[in-house]
Amino acid sequence: MAEQRDSFTGNLLSEKNCPQTSRQESNPETTKLRGIANRLGLGSEHYDHHRLLLLAVKQEKVDVMKVLLKGPRASVNEHDADGRTPLSRAVDIGNEEVVECLLGAENIQVDAADKDGSTPLWRAMEKSDGQGKQTMAASIIRKVNVNVPSNTGHCPLLWAIEKEIQQSRTRSSRSLQPWQSFSAATPQDSILSLLLKREDLDVEQIESEGRGPLLLAVKDGTPAILNKLLDTGRFNVNSRDENGRTPLLLAAAGCHQEMIGSLLKQPEIKVCSRDKSGRTPLIWTILSGKFHNMEFFLQRSDSGINVPDNNGRTPLSWAAQTGTLAIVKSLLETSGVDRNKQDDHGRTPLSWAVENERRNVENVNPFQPRQQENERIVELLVEPKNLSSDKNGRTPLSWAAASADLAIVKYLVNYQGVDIEERDGDGRTPLSWGAEQGCQEVVDYFLTETIADVDSKDYEGRTPLYWATSAGNKGAMRRLLERDTGTLHMMAENRPDLVKLLLDFGYDACKRNSDGKIPLHDAVSAGNLESVKLLISKSPESVNYEDIAGRTPLKLAVARNPQIVKTLVESLAKVDEIEPSEWFNGKEQGQTGIVCLSKQSQRQSLHFTSSNKFSEELAEHSSAFEPRMRLFLCKDSPPAWRHEDFLGFKIPRTDDKLLFDLKPGRPPNSSFQKVCFYLATSFPTCPMSWCLKQSELLDMRELIISWAIIQHPTRSIGSTSRPTDFLSTLQSSSIPDDGAQFCIQFINELEGRWTRLLKGVENHLRNHRLVDFGNAPNAFAPFDESNDFRRSENLIQELQRDLSNLANLRDILNNHIQQALSFINKYCHLYNDGKGEKQAQDTIAQLELRGTSDLDRSDQMLRDLLTFVLYGGMFCGSQH
Repeated sequence: MAEQRDSFTGNLLSEKNCPQTSRQESNPETTKLRGIANRLGLGSEHYDHHRLLLLAVKQEKVDVMKVLLKGPRASVNEHDADGRTPLSRAVDIGNEEVVECLLGAENIQVDAADKDGSTPLWRAMEKSDGQGKQTMAASIIRKVNVNVPSNTGHCPLLWAIEKEIQQSRTRSSRSLQPWQSFSAATPQDSILSLLLKREDLDVEQIESEGRGPLLLAVKDGTPAILNKLLDTGRFNVNSRDENGRTPLLLAAAGCHQEMIGSLLKQPEIKVCSRDKSGRTPLIWTILSGKFHNMEFFLQRSDSGINVPDNNGRTPLSWAAQTGTLAIVKSLLETSGVDRNKQDDHGRTPLSWAVENERRNVENVNPFQPRQQENERIVELLVEPKNLSSDKNGRTPLSWAAASADLAIVKYLVNYQGVDIEERDGDGRTPLSWGAEQGCQEVVDYFLTETIADVDSKDYEGRTPLYWATSAGNKGAMRRLLERDTGTLHMMAENRPDLVKLLLDFGYDACKRNSDGKIPLHDAVSAGNLESVKLLISKSPESVNYEDIAGRTPLKLAVARNPQIVKTLVESLAKVDEIEPSEWFNGKEQGQTGIVCLSKQSQRQSLHFTSSNKFSEELAEHSSAFEPRMRLFLCKDSPPAWRHEDFLGFKIPRTDDKLLFDLKPGRPPNSSFQKVCFYLATSFPTCPMSWCLKQSELLDMRELIISWAIIQHPTRSIGSTSRPTDFLSTLQSSSIPDDGAQFCIQFINELEGRWTRLLKGVENHLRNHRLVDFGNAPNAFAPFDESNDFRRSENLIQELQRDLSNLANLRDILNNHIQQALSFINKYCHLYNDGKGEKQAQDTIAQLELRGTSDLDRSDQMLRDLLTFVLYGGMFCGSQH
């Protein structure tokens, strides 16, 4: 073959093989190029040197290449139209002889990059097959700069390591059965081996995640690849990636036993190096659960047996939480180990051991249940001095209760010095943690075999049942709600979602706390409408429950939340205890000056209206079969119905007498027949308040009772009840069933005014007329003989005026009694079928009895005093 090529070369140089040319074009070099062009299949006119070289490379004509490369115009580094060099093209073709020919050129630039940035080195490495046929790559590697990165930024050394790792895996998967082991034997002519032979190889190259050659080999490689790198002695065995991990740290975390052994043999290795999290190789072997790997480190004095990570956790701390019994025992048997060292949160290894973590399974006794393994570890670690609380105030018992390991909980409770009610930094007890995160067995144990307080509250007022409900721990919930007394109260304030859950589980919605409150009281006080509705739906009767202070939910709500007030009223809350003025708390003047309380069968409602719309409101009638009773209360005085043109009554401004009137007719804007009763008094007016101090004067607002009975077509046979509207200024929100009840309310309030007035009469006589009604019959203070006759006359005149005033009061009382009886007689007989007459008459009789009795008593005392003064004055006059 070589002889043929030499013959060809000689023929190319022979002039007779060249075509005839003009004398101007005829010279040896041109003649040679024309001959080469013909040889390569080109016309003689194509004798461009670079074009001929590229064609020779393509056709793998080594002889022609040699001739061209020896010429004075050799263009071995020139790029073609695609930006490729001849060497780049030759590497793609894969002919080692062609590549060697180009590499032998005197001025070859082996690192010249193509237009896309790719170099011959990278093209050669990418074409290598990893099976020993890498002569072409070897030839290039011997001459190129082996540290030039690829056009994508990859370093040759790191690329070669990754390539060899892939090839090792491929060989392993093709040749091994699952039960076979694998020990990679890398070929000596691999790309990696070729690169390692270069003295100028940059061994500090790193990839994008900060990993260098050794780190890359440890992370994804085999012991053989790592050993190949270590054998060179050129690599930094303590190099770090971006997470601060060294090769030894990676090997420990990755459970690579043989790699750990190889790295520990390196004299410069730092065994106790820490990554960015502060973890040492020893800690990583524990976290990986490899007992034998851990033994490598424990045999050395520089393993860092007590070196903590960034959170202060030592190897023993991690082993106590996640390690096996064998790992914990081995650490405890190691000289110098600190078994009670606290981490940055104050937790000891025991504190971590009591948690029911899933432990690594290597070296675990298959005949010993996992829970027993946990118990044995706790027994190894427990000591009186490591039962203290951590920085959050949590004890080992607190952590055990939250981890649902009943055996450990029992062990710690029975251990001397453990307090089951010890609170942590948030005020939570072990039962609180067990209720939230533990199991029903742990909660049962605390409730049945210890004296744990089921109602204990943390510093936010949250009970064990609250935490169980928040976590959805249904087993614990069932056990706790039987004894709990306060959780629903607290949840009602701001956790309606948990309120619903507890109620669905059967919690008593009416359970009282120490203040006698039920949860509805707390929901109302907090203004939580959703909780209010949930509690009422579960226990409708709770709307009228009173606390120790006698307050119902409505009494609390009326000063806070109008929406809740409306909900309670509609849920049949008793409105009797609410003073009329309370309904208007927080309401704007004018827009909501009148409140309407309505009762119809088993329904009750509340709404507000204004004085301007009152006529329209009053004209509305119910189309239902059941009669509707409406009570209108006015915020302002005088009320909207006080005007004469409203109901048609002539109403004087003030009058101590009781006014009673009746008018049949129709209400404004209404076509329905109605009967209006009017009953009112301004008693006591100022003239009748002669016995009272200014501070004792009663509210001068007149008492007004008037209502319209709007008769609708009878809808049910035998029904006598009729829809009735009550327009009131009484200090009562009770909705009457009929006019008789309304009259009783009026008389009761009128009696209250009489009682206060007549009490004022007594005080007046006691303070100004020297009468002590508490010491009768010797009721008179000693008469002062030094008083002159003129003073006696003045006193007599004052006593006579008092008697006159009492007589006026008696007349007014008689008027009140007669007018009230007249109203009851007319209303009950004509419009109420006699219902309520007897009760109303009894109420009036009671007013008459008490009023007359008080007046008689005061009258008699005045007469006795007047007699005493008269006889006393006469006696004094005779002495002078």
